[in-house]
Amino acid sequence: MAAALVESMQELSLKEPEAKEETMMVHFKIAGVGSFELELETDIAVRDVKKLAKEQCNIEPEHMRLIYKGRQLKEADNLECYDAKGDEPVQLFFTSGHVSMMGGVGGTGGGRRANVPPQ
Repeated sequence: MAAALVESMQELSLKEPEAKEETMMVHFKIAGVGSFELELETDIAVRDVKKLAKEQCNIEPEHMRLIYKGRQLKEADNLECYDAKGDEPVQLFFTSGHVSMMGGVGGTGGGRRANVPPQ
């Protein structure tokens, strides 16, 4: 009995089983700007994808919308919904908040407005 107990205790381990990390190349397209690719793990959350995409496109994650096959990807989704065999890119759109923060037209910042005569 003691020998069986010793054998079963040896089988126990605090190590987590080694998971095989599956990766895939994901193609991103930004309207009017260009495109880029990232190698990503399939179980990565969309919020983390946005953080990695920021390094390539310089758009803050909170101002990004990712669209794949006509569906907006939610922050908590992961890339398992992405069909790696498909040729369709993930479309990256940025909200108007991004443009105004980067010195875009309009808003409440200083400067002359269109169709407003100077004083």
